[in-house]
Amino acid sequence: GAAVFDTVYNEVSTDEDIGVYEGRCKEWDDVTEEVWASLLSACTDEPATMLDNVADKDGKAAWNKFLARWNSVSISTVMAGLEQLLDYHPKNASMAQHVTGWEDLIRKLKEWKVPLGELPALESMLFLRTLPAKYNDFINHKKLQADELKDVPKLYASAVAWSASVDRESDEANTSGKAMWLGG
Repeated sequence: GAAVFDTVYNEVSTDEDIGVYEGRCKEWDDVTEEVWASLLSACTDEPATMLDNVADKDGKAAWNKFLARWNSVSISTVMAGLEQLLDYHPKNASMAQHVTGWEDLIRKLKEWKVPLGELPALESMLFLRTLPAKYNDFINHKKLQADELKDVPKLYASAVAWSASVDRESDEANTSGKAMWLGG
């Protein structure tokens, strides 16, 4: 407002600088009034009422009021995100890819103010539900260690480590206990 104008105006040293500054201020006022007028002509009902409460035809202030009121995530979007989380079962993904995809979904929900971070054991249990059947031993082991469910990053790391051992055990090249014919 005026205090900022006075501070900047007093720091401008020449008449030319003052003229340039005053010109920019006039341009700003014209543009924000134009934004306000455009919003006024396009709005009805609640948005129009909000514009009535904006001082001095300030388009920037009106726009900021609109953002504060309507720039939030809808309940439908949050529900779709939660559904994605609950149905998360990627096919043919390594455990590292599985964890990364899961963390992306969690991050998105946190951005939408879904407080999973406040419930780490719940987040851990939901994650365990996404794992394939070959991880049942891991899942059961973690469920028995309630304290470990409170440290979500540690759970993710241990899932990746466990998968490395499971994948080694099921490696197709593992021929232990099998006779190989070397042709000839």
